[in-house]
Amino acid sequence: SATAATPTMDLKPGKYTYKVKLAVSGQNIEMDKTTEVIEEGSNWRVTENITSPMMSGSDESVVSKKTLIPVKRTAKQGPATIQMNYTASKVTGSMEMNGQNKAFDKPLDGTLFADGGGASLMLATLPLADGYTTSFRNFDLASQGIKAMTLSVLGKESVTVPAGTFETWKVDIKPADGSAGGQTIYVVADGSGRVAKEEAVIPAMGGAKMVSELVK
Repeated sequence: SATAATPTMDLKPGKYTYKVKLAVSGQNIEMDKTTEVIEEGSNWRVTENITSPMMSGSDESVVSKKTLIPVKRTAKQGPATIQMNYTASKVTGSMEMNGQNKAFDKPLDGTLFADGGGASLMLATLPLADGYTTSFRNFDLASQGIKAMTLSVLGKESVTVPAGTFETWKVDIKPADGSAGGQTIYVVADGSGRVAKEEAVIPAMGGAKMVSELVK
């Protein structure tokens, strides 16, 4: 049976660089992504920046050091800026776009995990092993509702990316309600907490496929 997602190792301060390919409506868009983890008192600040000739975006999460439960999040995507604050009982925030500001205040019945920038690094802190499964919850920005996710380790797989060839845990993440979307992450199986590769399907972009590969 699935247990609640509880990290068994710490995040590690550092900076990771990825090459990203987005396949959408027959086009391939190349982007660069950096994910940086910084220690900040009793929290971690995890910042993800994506840049390409066409667009740029950032997603920054502040999470509690011990549990990796989110404290706040700021995301910028195109013309939109989203700010969120989390407590044990609710998530509050605002979405600002083209001068329009829309506030939200949603109850949470339980904690969130791996919500926002650097989510895959947070998932890499779980006790990954053959047959391991767990569930966790995200706040879905589009529907402004809570989305339950299930995570399963599918076994070990060797992957080759610009940073090298790694023995990894292949980790499958899907919406628990069977809706579209989900991702596969390949976590280096050496306890370093690194993520060598990510593959995601983005339903909001017509099922676009995004692949990120570790460069360094």
